Amino acid sequence: MLVLHIGLPKTATTYLQTWIFPRLPGYDFFRIRSGPVGTEMIRSLKRFVHSGNTDFQENFLFHLLQVLNEAENASPKKNVLISNENISLGRGPIWRGTPVNPEEIGEKLAVIANQLPSTQPPMKIIIGIRRQDQWLASRYAESSIAFPDFCQADFDLRMKKIVMGGMNRNEFAWLDFDLVHKTFSGVFGSNNLLMVPMERLADDQTAMLGEITNFLGVPYLLGEETGRETQSKRTNQLSIGENQWRMRKDGSCVALPPFLESALRKHFADSNRRLSEKIPLGFEI
Repeated sequence: MLVLHIGLPKTATTYLQTWIFPRLPGYDFFRIRSGPVGTEMIRSLKRFVHSGNTDFQENFLFHLLQVLNEAENASPKKNVLISNENISLGRGPIWRGTPVNPEEIGEKLAVIANQLPSTQPPMKIIIGIRRQDQWLASRYAESSIAFPDFCQADFDLRMKKIVMGGMNRNEFAWLDFDLVHKTFSGVFGSNNLLMVPMERLADDQTAMLGEITNFLGVPYLLGEETGRETQSKRTNQLSIGENQWRMRKDGSCVALPPFLESALRKHFADSNRRLSEKIPLGFEI
């Protein structure tokens, strides 16, 4: 079985990639810098889903089919999990207004799924989410390393444009979480999609990890090393207090003022309310 964890960024992906996915029994786990094969697969997959270039598709499939064959012939045979937070949404495109929307990514991943060997079970997709106002501020701070002009005034202006301009399908479709759920469950089936709210990983860890391991078909694995001791490791390294994040460009900070927090939550409330009828969110709408 092939499982793709495609992001979103800033949704506890480092925690999952460091403390959970490598410890899954019966899985070969690949991420960037986990070795040349994993790195090459992920880079090719990202380039294919964002550009549509079939050369990258063929390169990904070449390496993937070798990995799946090795996993199939292992004793006992294994599943394959590939994780990269930028498969869905890279750092730059959302701020430049050029991201590839969920429907297009879903279509590209369906192309991959349709070329898997007939002996393979259906491909599974994991997508992390996080309350949108918190995600936007955290991602803005993290992205500042590539945007030297990022500052509080620019952030405020961008957030106001989101609120005043309505849901921008090109730039912010990935934050319409109900649309994301509808898109990927429509392509792969609701049983093959798991959305993981970061807030549940932080506040309802036992239940959320239970859902993850059940989705992956492995025994529940929470132990001391993935529980209390990693609570601090999951803390956002850029967070410097409630609704404040340190920017990577120079150590200055960006804050989410109460009026913007409230406006953004209201802006995304309908989407979150619809999604809450399908999955527990772990955060207030």
